[in-house]
Amino acid sequence: PTCREDVLEIFFKTHPDQEPYFNFEINALGTVYDAFNPRLNFAGGSFRWCHWNCADLRVGVQVHGTLNDPSDLDEGWDLEMAIPFRSLPTLQGRPPAEGDVWAFHLARYDYSVYLPGEGKELTSCAPLAGKSFHDGSESWLRLRFQR
Repeated sequence: PTCREDVLEIFFKTHPDQEPYFNFEINALGTVYDAFNPRLNFAGGSFRWCHWNCADLRVGVQVHGTLNDPSDLDEGWDLEMAIPFRSLPTLQGRPPAEGDVWAFHLARYDYSVYLPGEGKELTSCAPLAGKSFHDGSESWLRLRFQR
């Protein structure tokens, strides 16, 4: 699972007040996990969703340092990602219209020998209601599309 490594997670709902939601996880190696989740806290766990692949997804990763070598000091890593609107089932092949609003948040698992305790830091751009990045989509941020 990519969430057990340094990873950036992207969560969004194309219709903020309805399920489903999307979850993309990308690590510093460029490994992608993409999920189309029927609803939050769905019984049966993520294995029920793992067969969806976002067609034509593009990911680019650049590492500034070395991976998995604690003997040196790394600067970080960059991620660029292009998610084609036509590949999202909830949009039925149409791009968002001006004024459409999505719910989203970006989350990060950071594992480092330099962090205290377990050496893990979890961060999110949204003030999440629960302890899981999947909890509380009502607290996710809003993204408004403009032309």
